[in-house]
Amino acid sequence: MEPTPSDALSLDEEPLRAAVLKGYFGDRVAPLEPVPLLAHLRELLSGPPGGPTEPSTYRFEVDPEAMVPVFLAGIEAERKGLARLIVDPILSAAEQIASGKRGEIAPNLAVFVSSLAGAIAVKAKVNEAEAGALAAGFLLVVSRLGPSRTKRVLASGDRGAKAGGDLLQ
Repeated sequence: MEPTPSDALSLDEEPLRAAVLKGYFGDRVAPLEPVPLLAHLRELLSGPPGGPTEPSTYRFEVDPEAMVPVFLAGIEAERKGLARLIVDPILSAAEQIASGKRGEIAPNLAVFVSSLAGAIAVKAKVNEAEAGALAAGFLLVVSRLGPSRTKRVLASGDRGAKAGGDLLQ
């Protein structure tokens, strides 16, 4: 695993984790097999159930060049255009922070994720809680890898799923 990038975002990850859990559980009181979109997110963040986990590290941090493109290709296969609806606004905001044009992603991350989720849900015709979970998951990627490395990972996308590289073309 590479050292923390200089443009990694310092975020309170708790609201992002809450959005992911809301997507996983929805109105259910017990976890069930996740819907396909959230299965891709679970794979990105923690891997398959019962697999090895490290509480302080997300699975994508171990091999982002493979995991991130596979995640985006998976959700794109489920809903055409969904990956771009998630990637573009989050990567844009992170790049503005890195360049000094913006001080933070948002004063309230939960509101930021919720507003993105609403727009994504309408445009992609997906459940809003699932859209919020996917957006929060990708924001975790960008915050941990930084926008520069995330962009390189998406552009290369040659390991795992080539479709991930096509997102930025």
